[in-house]
Amino acid sequence: GYFVYFDPASSTIDLTGTFNRGPQNIPLTYNLSEMAGENDGWNLVANPFPSAIDWDSNGITKVGLASAVYVYNPSSGQYSSYVNGISVGPLDGLIASGQAFWVKAIADNPSLIIDETAKSDNQGVHLRSTDFNTSATIRLALESTNRSDEVVFGFNDDCSADFDKDYDAFKFYPSSTNTPSLAIYPNGFDTAPYVVSMSQFPSEMFQLPLEVKRGNQTQFTLSLVEVDADNEL
Repeated sequence: GYFVYFDPASSTIDLTGTFNRGPQNIPLTYNLSEMAGENDGWNLVANPFPSAIDWDSNGITKVGLASAVYVYNPSSGQYSSYVNGISVGPLDGLIASGQAFWVKAIADNPSLIIDETAKSDNQGVHLRSTDFNTSATIRLALESTNRSDEVVFGFNDDCSADFDKDYDAFKFYPSSTNTPSLAIYPNGFDTAPYVVSMSQFPSEMFQLPLEVKRGNQTQFTLSLVEVDADNEL
């Protein structure tokens, strides 16, 4: 692949060649280190089609992959994530043509096949919460003068206390330590951080370990910005 840096000013790129057509088999690897866990299995891939693709489309076949997808957002200095209808940041499940994104392999011989039917001509935000089995979610935001970060946690009886590949998303920290960030540690601070964390409905008082990194900001606000519970909480 290629890494290209653009000046903030408007740029125009001319591409030549034949458009990709038909099913595209995206090469993936799954190599375990001695400390196997959340740091293994990451693959940086790209949308191979000349149009956006819908990550939730039945035209995308994922084998041995977690469902979350991650894209770096240079405007905020944060990573945007999307899983099971839940967005953190501007990524809404539509992945632009040529856009690079991270996926996590979780088993041997992972496979990602993107078919023509995954293409979308919708470039806007699509909200389809009724398509997903997410019972109750709560969104928290960490905001400073010109930077912000969010996490989402919630409850679903199909989930467990451990990582659920179809519901949870790991935390990608910003590249700059000056950028404030927020993370969830559902299983304690000696485990992996999440940006989206779903678990079963609690039967008693529920405590959620949060990590707040203020970066170089001297003032910030932690707030509850959204509750989508359908009277479940």
